[in-house]
This record gives sequence, C-alpha cells and structure tokens, in this order.
Amino acid sequence: MATKQFNSRIQWKKDTSANWTSNNPVLLNGEIAIVVTNSGETRFKIGDGTSAYTALPFQDEAVRALITAADDKIDAHIADTDNPHEVTKAQIGLGNVDNVKQYSAINPPPYPVTSVNGMTGAVNLDASDVGARPDTWVPTLGNLGITATASELNKLDGATVTTQEINYLDGVSSSIQTQLNGKVPTSRTVNNKALSSNITLSAADVNAVPTSRTVNGKSLNSNIALSASDVGALSTAGGTLTGNLTGKYITGTWLQATANTHSASKQNNVCVFDGSGWVYSRTLAEFANDLGIPDGAEKYSGTLPTSGWTTSGSQRYYQVSISGMTADKTILAIPQWSNQTNQQGYWNKLVNIQSYAGYVRFYASAAPSVSINYTLIYY
Repeated sequence: MATKQFNSRIQWKKDTSANWTSNNPVLLNGEIAIVVTNSGETRFKIGDGTSAYTALPFQDEAVRALITAADDKIDAHIADTDNPHEVTKAQIGLGNVDNVKQYSAINPPPYPVTSVNGMTGAVNLDASDVGARPDTWVPTLGNLGITATASELNKLDGATVTTQEINYLDGVSSSIQTQLNGKVPTSRTVNNKALSSNITLSAADVNAVPTSRTVNGKSLNSNIALSASDVGALSTAGGTLTGNLTGKYITGTWLQATANTHSASKQNNVCVFDGSGWVYSRTLAEFANDLGIPDGAEKYSGTLPTSGWTTSGSQRYYQVSISGMTADKTILAIPQWSNQTNQQGYWNKLVNIQSYAGYVRFYASAAPSVSINYTLIYY
C-alpha cells in the first residue's frame, strides 16, 4: 500500500483566562491550553482527558511556590537583628579598636582622659592644634566669602545688608541708577499684562489649547498615547474584523476560519498553497492527479461505529465489506467531521487501514466513543 506524507504545523489553543474559565472545556490527555491571565502573564495547563479546565493546575505552580518560600526565608533573614552569622569586630576591620564604654544613665561621665590630640601629660594647645585661626589673623573680603571690591562696598556705607546682598554689587562700577539704565520698565506688558507685578499667563493668553481639552476622550494635561481601539482601528497584534476586507494581496503566517464555512453544494475547485505560501485554486481532477489518484479511482462512504469492534492483540479492528475490493488496493481515507473536537482524537487513534478481498479493516489502538463518518478513495 502506498504511503502519503503530509507536512503540517500545529497551533495550540490560546485564549484569555476569562474565556477559558467561562467555556471550561475538558482537555484531551496531553492537550495544551495556553492562558493569557488578567495580569498579562502567559501560562499553560495540560489536560488529562477527564478533568475540566478549572480543575487542572497551572504547570508552573510548583516553581512559584518555591520562589515564594525562598522570598519568605530571605525576608526573615533580613529582619533578623540578632547577628545570626556571629560576626566579630575583627571580621569587619575593627580588631584594633578598644572596647570603650559608651555614655549611659547607668555609667555616666566623667571618664578618665588619657590623651588630648595625641599628647599626654601636661598639654598646652595652640590654635593650630584645634584647627583655629591665631589671634593675630586679620580676615580679608575673600575669607568672608565676599567677591565685591572695597570701592564697591563703599556704596553701601551706612547700610545693613547680608553677604549675599553684598555680592549683588560685584561688578558695579557706578551708581545703582546708572546700572539700571536700559532695563525693562514696569510699564511694559507681556500679552497685555503689566510688569508691575508677577504675571500668570493662561492658555488663552498665548493662543494655546487648554489642558481641559481632550483627544479621543484623553485629557491634554499629559502626553497622549492613542491605541488602535481609540481611533476605531484593528490592532497589529490581532483582533476581530467585523466587516469585509478587500484588496489585492493579504499576506501573513496563519489563515484560520472561526465560523462554519462548509459549502452545501459540490464545488469544482479546492484551495492549495504554493511553495511561497500563496493560495491558488486547483480543479478536483488536478488535485486528484497531485495526490497520485488515477481517473479510475472508486469511492466508498461509511461510518465508524462505537460498537462492533474486534480485539486483535493490543489493537481493535472494525471490518467493512466493500464489493470489488482487493488486497492490492491503495486507500485514501478522509474523515467527515460533525464534532471535530471529540471525533478527531479518536480518528488519530487509527494505526492502519488494510484492504482485503471483498472488505477493508480499520485498525485502531482503541474503539471510538463517538461515531465518525468517513469517505474512502481506493484504486
């Protein structure tokens, strides 16, 4: 019997946590459900064939529990102030420091003084020993932090000012009025507001848009970031298109129908992908020729039932009588789904379809629990 190999890719089911919980399906044994949580995390569950979605654990629960336990131990260790590692003063570089009693109500001063500034006995200190100026020192303007010159300071004769105010005179070489000449008078205005007092300009004063305005419902009091939904567009990350989409080319990775688009009448063409992923049509005759099916091929339609299967070793088989069938026939089996979720799992348990004189046998690892319609093409 000829063997046909089909190349395909598998896309696991992915949905929000709310949708998974609402539908609460029973996942097949080994089936993976990818979940986008309310906080934006991506997690997954693996079905066991019997439990509903909400009864299955997330696969990372054990790792998260270990992380939480480790965090608790670290926090407890940080909060422990009883020197849990028994650190000594030598280990932190204080081995040569004397253990001197500190002042307390129980042990008040005076304490015995053994030296002053490194000197013992009768100690005589001068200004340099304690970082002070000698009594002969005469301060200068620079020592006082004053940058103005003596002649500039003479303009303040009889005034009481601070050092900061004195420094305002730095660079003044003539009378204050002369220095103010050429400055802006208080009669001047800014947007018709006099400079005689502080000015507060509003958006209207400078012909600006006030922050109370909005763009697509978002206030102008901060930077605005508009999303696709804000302007009625479809996000590049995906979404649901409620209208028709027209154009010359539509390119992408996946094309998936979410509605029942089965044609109720016989069609003369099928869709195929070329090597670059473009979709083209082929006639039924061309498609059959592509699969190596000759013009004289015959067709038989039937149903795999849930009972009537015969045990053969570790397998089960169901026998169907077909007039004219011979042992050398090549068979192409095509399932006809009515409930793909339940039927596909059992169809995948088929391990072989063998032709014999007058009948064929369907060999499977287990009999189906739901009936499956099929069509056989043989030649």
